[in-house]
Amino acid sequence: MSLLGIAWRNIRQRTFTSGLTALSMALGVALVVATLVTGGIVKQAFESGAGLGYNMIVGAKGSPLQLVLNSVWSVLFFGMQNPGGALIEIVVLWLAIVATTVLFFRRSAIAGGLMTPYLLWVSFASFLNFTIWNLNRI
Repeated sequence: MSLLGIAWRNIRQRTFTSGLTALSMALGVALVVATLVTGGIVKQAFESGAGLGYNMIVGAKGSPLQLVLNSVWSVLFFGMQNPGGALIEIVVLWLAIVATTVLFFRRSAIAGGLMTPYLLWVSFASFLNFTIWNLNRI
């Protein structure tokens, strides 16, 4: 059996894991594309003396926010078993992802498009979080 055949068999057997891997790769490519596009815009703005460069650098601080929100959601939902608190937190995370996706789309359609599966994934997780919260209310 060829290497390609072995890889394809593993992808079929591990659909969920393969999907998460593809999602992670898409987010990485989106970050690279957005960084390359943004880097060119910031360089042009600094060279021309416009204030856009400052706005782009300040706006780039949204990524650590999403990392923190993802981590806090896991602690709230799984660690503290608090689906209500996790639901409130995941709505904030979803809004941050929407804002980042819109900013990416303004700079590059490719980067924005690659953020869309992440937005859909968190939307699905939000739905599941709401369902669990709703079923376990007292």
